[in-house]
Amino acid sequence: MTSNLKKCSNWAKCQEYGYCIEKANAKETENLRQKLKALRAEKNRALTEKEISNFVPIRTMMKGSEQKVGKKIQIAHELFHENEFEQSNYIYQDIIQTKNDCIEAHIGLAASFYFLKKYEDAAIIAERYFQSWHPIKTNQFILQCLNKLTEQTTITNPSTKKKTTKNALRNTVISVCETIA
Repeated sequence: MTSNLKKCSNWAKCQEYGYCIEKANAKETENLRQKLKALRAEKNRALTEKEISNFVPIRTMMKGSEQKVGKKIQIAHELFHENEFEQSNYIYQDIIQTKNDCIEAHIGLAASFYFLKKYEDAAIIAERYFQSWHPIKTNQFILQCLNKLTEQTTITNPSTKKKTTKNALRNTVISVCETIA
């Protein structure tokens, strides 16, 4: 062990601690690199439907002076979690008409659009209003919307048995992807 310590530039400290400081730092640096790599992979991962459903809280987070809006949003949240997406969508839109800065209503609206298979609308709302809320989750949500939009617009040509994407919607997906990147 002494021969390994003498190769180290911090030989005196290594001998005092009983292990090689440079090797320990190298391991720590590698661990940090692995964590960063995992975070980058997480950032580029699309969300699951359960994660999107969890965006909408069961109980409203609004308190105090916003009691009237809070009651409405609570009703919308309950409808959302009962899979009444169309009704919750109308209530979220109504709330946004009166209180446009209500991020909770925008989140609910985008999630309800997603489950109504209106992926483009969901992605647009997320892009406009979610960035201040949670940038990584926003990008993951938009990515999932784009994946679903692509699936929705992909058709199989019966003569060639190849999958192709309708051009107009394909261009929309591409333009939204470019704004994300």
